[in-house]
Amino acid sequence: MMKLLLFALFILIFSALAVYGDFSPYPAEGSVAVAVVSDDQELLRILPNQPYAYIGSDGKIRIEVSNENPNYPGRGNGLSPGSEHAFDCVFYVENTLWENQTVNFTVNSSSPSVLVYSPACPDHSSYKNATQCLHFPVEWKERICVGMVFQIGGNEEVGVTLDATI
Repeated sequence: MMKLLLFALFILIFSALAVYGDFSPYPAEGSVAVAVVSDDQELLRILPNQPYAYIGSDGKIRIEVSNENPNYPGRGNGLSPGSEHAFDCVFYVENTLWENQTVNFTVNSSSPSVLVYSPACPDHSSYKNATQCLHFPVEWKERICVGMVFQIGGNEEVGVTLDATI
């Protein structure tokens, strides 16, 4: 019985040495896919800051300046034709989960009628130099606000998709 126990101990020690001896560090690169999800599944937080920005039932942020906005039921129909409107800090991007990590965040507008800006971006820090593509770093525990400019032409309805990537 003692020989069997010693043999098992020998095999266990030999296996541990063989396994740990095979591992060595190596650099690796890969790509990242990002999905917009509800708060309990997030990697970065996107927080509405204005009444016309809200989180929909699907967990995605909605920017709605219309009579369909649940925060303004029946109070106004939208933006005036032939006008330009700038809204500071419509929403925030917050990095509370990536401890001591900087995350690079990009917002792209699908329409030249809707532009974005942020005080965190020297080249696009106000409505006067807003852009369709905004890129900025978000440090750990940092909250960055994003403003929006709506350039309304005639009587068209502006439907736009804002894509965000990390």
